[in-house]
Amino acid sequence: MLRRPLQQMEARQHIHRPTPPWLRWTWAMPLVLVPIRPDWFAILVAPLGLYLLLWRREPPLFGVGFLLFTLFGAASQLIEPPRAELQLPWIPPGIVSEQAKDPTRNLIPWYGLKGLYGWVPGVGIGTYAERQPEGFWRIWRIDPTEKAPISEILVEHYYPVHTGDLYTESFYFRHDGTVSFDINFYTQTGNHFVPAQIVSLGDGLFRAYASYQFGSEDQWVRVVSLARLQGDWSYLEIAAPQLELGPTPTTYQYSPSPIPSHLERMGWWVSIALLGLTVLHGSRFLLRHTGGLYAGLAVLAGLFIQIGVATFQRVHASMYSGGRVAGLIPEANPNFLGHLGLMDGGLVWVLAGTLLGGIALGAALGLTWLSETRATLPALAPLMGAWWAGLSGWARGGILAALVIAGGLAVLTGVRPELGRLGTILDPGYSTNLARVEIWKVALQAFKEHPLVGVGYQGFSVYYLDHTPSNAYPLYVGHAHNVLLHLAAESGLLGLVGFLALWGTVVLWLFRLRQWSVLVLLVSALVLNFFDYTWFYAAVHYPLWVAVAWALRSAPDTMRG
Repeated sequence: MLRRPLQQMEARQHIHRPTPPWLRWTWAMPLVLVPIRPDWFAILVAPLGLYLLLWRREPPLFGVGFLLFTLFGAASQLIEPPRAELQLPWIPPGIVSEQAKDPTRNLIPWYGLKGLYGWVPGVGIGTYAERQPEGFWRIWRIDPTEKAPISEILVEHYYPVHTGDLYTESFYFRHDGTVSFDINFYTQTGNHFVPAQIVSLGDGLFRAYASYQFGSEDQWVRVVSLARLQGDWSYLEIAAPQLELGPTPTTYQYSPSPIPSHLERMGWWVSIALLGLTVLHGSRFLLRHTGGLYAGLAVLAGLFIQIGVATFQRVHASMYSGGRVAGLIPEANPNFLGHLGLMDGGLVWVLAGTLLGGIALGAALGLTWLSETRATLPALAPLMGAWWAGLSGWARGGILAALVIAGGLAVLTGVRPELGRLGTILDPGYSTNLARVEIWKVALQAFKEHPLVGVGYQGFSVYYLDHTPSNAYPLYVGHAHNVLLHLAAESGLLGLVGFLALWGTVVLWLFRLRQWSVLVLLVSALVLNFFDYTWFYAAVHYPLWVAVAWALRSAPDTMRG
């Protein structure tokens, strides 16, 4: 008779027994990966979430929101959107007669010469190349705008390479007069000039090529990049660039633009929903066992590793001109590093409170400065303001006093912080500020022309190339630099409804649960994605779901949203 009540009492005592610190640390270890490799964190945690959903039969959190996100988003990709392809570059018969049978052989895509320009010493970027018939792009020796000779011809496209491999870059060109030049294999380790081998093909057509074996630290290369220009030519017309493995150039192959199938486009929406749902459930399970302090310390440890690597890069080997660094970001994109710092700094504040949050937000500022990521600055404002509001009176006074003293010393000593490109954030005439406005206009145009389903997943870059404003910079973009405009352009009203259904449900529940810190982090992510498009990037997407999981750690399992 007493056996069952005793068993129930023992079970309750077992449930409320404090978790030992070593076990909390064990459960917290996967969270170290969130600032280092968030994609690896998702790979570890998603199977746990899947187990909880399928075998433990946990009701899916925000189940209705995730379902609507999937259905509306996938439906937007069912209808074949119009795709305006740029024409195949014209090359004389015998050089190329069809599209590439092996598109991976030529690493330079179909837009590889879009944005070609001449570099004017003392000025910078000169006039962009003029598009000519037959797929050629013309660059003038004397820049038409600056009325000064150019020293280099280049385009800002970067391609991943395998260290230790020998690659050959080639292209076709026409010119007047005589010409010679070097092909510059520019990598994160600097310039690598190789004299170009030039072969005459007759009728004024030439092919230039050069080969380079990449070192152990080379991970990407910029092509096309010509330097040490010599001769009495007045113009060069370039077409059909190719980058391939091997010591000599092969017959040119046109690398077509990627056009995902219906299944691939739908799969993107489905995979984003599944990963978000499973990471949410897996993270909630971890956080229930770790608590906020241990989880926050784990994320902070990963953040310190990231900032240590970025600092080393800044001191020893800049990955981009101007000293911008990318830390451990696999895409070697400095902007991603700044976005990562923002989200993980805010996540530590959400998990562990004011003290550790202040340290983490300081690290986020450091990563913003090291990577010179401009969009992070306004996005940090809501986080810093909320953190400041949570300080006690004496702490606010102490920080204000320290800032006043630091400012006074700066004035007295004449020391000024080097803001670099961060100082251009409010400059209306800065090139990338102007470019964003033009990109937004094109995204709105795409949405107006195709309001229901947009131009299709990965279709905005193609649409932008065919609707590039005159004298726009940059001439090629991969996204609309705004999450709502990008979704509107590529998936229309259906995609927007799916996105807002999911995240509107999340916001509603956060309000109900009064999880103000998580809401502030969500606002910061929205501000960030007003100027960029990294909402679904691992370093932004998964920290968001970890923060939401923390807010729901004590919520009832029956909450379906």
